[in-house]
Amino acid sequence: MKPKEQENQFDFERWVDGNRVYLYHTGEDYVNKIESSFDLAHLSAPNPRQFEGLGSKNLLLLDIYTIFNTYEHVWQRVYHADSYYLFDVQGRVSRKIIVYTSYGEGDLPLAGGQPNYTNVTDYKYACP
Repeated sequence: MKPKEQENQFDFERWVDGNRVYLYHTGEDYVNKIESSFDLAHLSAPNPRQFEGLGSKNLLLLDIYTIFNTYEHVWQRVYHADSYYLFDVQGRVSRKIIVYTSYGEGDLPLAGGQPNYTNVTDYKYACP
């Protein structure tokens, strides 16, 4: 069971009902914040990146990424990630689609320098 709040010298996470709703990551001259919302009617899909630890209990719907500009002392939205799901006949997630949308004009691009992109993960289960 994860604690409601977990803190160390670099990060702060807030967990509510088994879901990580906030994550702050600090660096030398910045603070990143991720705010997440979930579909409480569905349990989370299997985590293909288990080396990162346990994930949230429910299906992720939205992540909003912001960064604190320490020079101007303002929060700036960088991008958001909308998650969509397809389900098999047993109600399990068969496909996860994440659509990343950048705010701004390329000054803070997403991975690979792309302003917007889509990530698709397919799930297959060994037991029917």
